[in-house]
Amino acid sequence: MFKKVTEDAILPTRGSEYSACVDVFKICSKCNKKKSIDNFPKQKKGKYGVASACLICKRKDFLLWKRTKNGLISTIYNHQKSHSKDKNRPVPSYTKEEFKKWILSNPMFDILYSKWVKSGFKMSEIPSVDRIDDSKGYSFDNIQLMTFKDNNKKAHKMMRDGTLINSHTPVIQYDKDMNFIAEFSSQKEAEEKTGINRKNISKACNCNGRKAGGFYWKIGQLTLLEHKSYLFGIESEDERDGGFGSTGK
Repeated sequence: MFKKVTEDAILPTRGSEYSACVDVFKICSKCNKKKSIDNFPKQKKGKYGVASACLICKRKDFLLWKRTKNGLISTIYNHQKSHSKDKNRPVPSYTKEEFKKWILSNPMFDILYSKWVKSGFKMSEIPSVDRIDDSKGYSFDNIQLMTFKDNNKKAHKMMRDGTLINSHTPVIQYDKDMNFIAEFSSQKEAEEKTGINRKNISKACNCNGRKAGGFYWKIGQLTLLEHKSYLFGIESEDERDGGFGSTGK
């Protein structure tokens, strides 16, 4: 059933049976180098069940595409969707095509994109979309363009001011010994039920070891050990063993 293929052979015909062979080689359509078939991404409709270009060339092409305007716009929009999902926020109120039309018609995008290209594609200069009001989702009346560097500066300032965490973010309350007290769906709810100012709760969440109202606060749903490690630098067994703990993870 299987055809014998030598180490120096090039696959001559189609057939999924070659997946069972070892030391099978193929020439990449991009770099023209002969490589093991394991170095090619799988593709059902491709010859021999793999793509014509190798993984390295595919990654290079993908990086180049991400640096184009269309690639950057697609990356930004996909990030907005995933970020909204992670934060339990509504998805962007616009479609990808609507967002593309909006950003391409914004003169600031051309300015920022040109500066990014001239910088050699530095991360700090990449065009970024900022939500003007962090408590609201992505909508055309709540977004603006700026560099990643400026967006990051704004986020750090909001952390210092205690305004970074929005009303959709759950917070957990602990006593001085890190014993769980309660979990709230938002800092607003925590303020209403405890009487502790939400800005102070936010600052406590964003600053290691800081308290608000005499309590420790943390974002989300991490384990007790993770919270103690975050606040006090307590190492887990895995960390003390150099990453090879009893669980083997």
